[in-house]
Formats: sequence, structure tokens, C-alpha cells
Amino acid sequence: DFVSLDNAQAMRTVLAHLQAQGYRQLLYVTEPVRGVSSRTEREAAFREGCHQSGHDGPALLGQTFESLDDDPEAQVQALAEALQACRQQAGGQPAAVLASNSVVTLRVCAALARLGWQAGRELGVVGFDDPDWAPYVGPGISTLAQPTHDLGRLAASCLLERLGGLSLAPRQILLPGQLRVRGSTTGPVMGA
Repeated sequence: DFVSLDNAQAMRTVLAHLQAQGYRQLLYVTEPVRGVSSRTEREAAFREGCHQSGHDGPALLGQTFESLDDDPEAQVQALAEALQACRQQAGGQPAAVLASNSVVTLRVCAALARLGWQAGRELGVVGFDDPDWAPYVGPGISTLAQPTHDLGRLAASCLLERLGGLSLAPRQILLPGQLRVRGSTTGPVMGA
């Protein structure tokens, strides 16, 4: 059995929010995608969502940046450079960064601090997961919260059912996330 966040739907929710708020240039920051199903699903949904965005309104232009774990100082610097490039590529249009999880969101916040930028001012910011600190960074970081309690409860229930002798084909249970909008995505600031 497989119990997970519906990553594709979650990414569509985030992209729709950013598009509705006026953001057009997007940078998706993730840890290395290779071999991790949730990372692969989110990155694919990001690419697909940007590709299809012109059908529903103004097109979203998106790029992916993989943040590595090797040298934290070098990674913050590389990420700061990627954020600057994203903003410059926007050419005065609104730009935002999507972080693939709470660890990456924290790296994005560190890179913003290095640049002297504030989330929601120079760049919109939204992260997956909803860490306890997200409401307290700058104007608050918008997040896509996973239903962790429900995920754990359902996974344990599936396991107990299997241990109790239930014999069915493997089940796939995907749960929706919840978008928590905070000041980091309440409206873009124009300018490069």
C-alpha cells in the first residue's frame, strides 16, 4: 500500500495561487530529484503546470534549481545567485520561488537574507511543508501543508489491516494538501 500527499495536485494548487497573485517568472528549488518519488512528482508537475499555464491565463515561465547538501555556505551562495537570476530574467515582471520542502525553504530564506531581500517584497516565496517557523519569517512564508497526521494514521491502518490478514491488491491513497497563504505571496512587487 502507498499513502502520500497528492504531489501533482499540490503543485497545481501552488501554481494556480501564484498565477492568480500575478507572478509569472518562477524558480523551483529542490534537493536532487533523482530516485526520490515525491521530488520527481513535484518537479514533473511544476514543469507541466508551467507548460500548460498559458491556456488559463498569462503563461508561467519556470526553471528548476537543485540545491545540494555538500557545502552549506556554497549552496546558499549558489542559491542567492539563482534567485538574482530569476528576478533579472523576469525583466520587471513579478517573480517567485517555490521550495520543495521545509529544509529547502530555510535555504531560500538564508539566500534571501544574504541578498538583503525580504520574502514577498523582492520575490514571492512558497514552500512545501508547513514548519512551525513559517508564519514568523518576514511577512510569513506561504506554504503547502501536508496532512501529516492523516498520512500517518492511514499508513498505520493499512499496515494493521495487512497484518490482520486483509488480502487486496496494493492500494494507493493520495491526500490533498492545504495552501496556507501568508505575506510572502499576497501580491508581487514589480521591478528588477
